[in-house]
Amino acid sequence: GEHTEPGSIGSYGWSGAAGTAFFVDPAESMFAILMTQAPGLLDDVRELFRQSVYAAIE
Repeated sequence: GEHTEPGSIGSYGWSGAAGTAFFVDPAESMFAILMTQAPGLLDDVRELFRQSVYAAIE
């Protein structure tokens, strides 16, 4: 399938058990951190966060 998640080649990140997430995009000189304490947080929230971050820099 086609990769549809925003980000540049070389981006990396991590998602935690309680809903936290971070990613680094060296090509954009950017990082973003989502801090939550919501175990079982749906991946949709993390995906919306990432999409919103990239939409803000377009």
